[in-house]
Amino acid sequence: MKKIFFRTVLLISSIFILGACNDKQPESFKALQSHRAAEQSQYPAEPIVVPIGVNSWVIDDSLATSSIVAEKGGRNWQDLHHVISTYFHIDKPTNLKIAIQASAACAV
Repeated sequence: MKKIFFRTVLLISSIFILGACNDKQPESFKALQSHRAAEQSQYPAEPIVVPIGVNSWVIDDSLATSSIVAEKGGRNWQDLHHVISTYFHIDKPTNLKIAIQASAACAV
């Protein structure tokens, strides 16, 4: 009787173990993989550059905007209280990865 019980448990356990080793994945996992692949394909291969000159301004100071923000980028930005805002438009809500590339020169 014990041998039959042991063999039955061993057989059922083997079936579960072998069933877990197959290549089939749950539908929810497949859907998640598909969603991630589609999401990654939305991103361009190369970064999109937003020029600071034509898309930026100094907040609440139009005179500073004309002297700091140029077509080729910012220049003569010396007052720490000046805040530069930059505008860009996206067509639909999305997750963004944003990076800023800047350089500074110290006048002595």
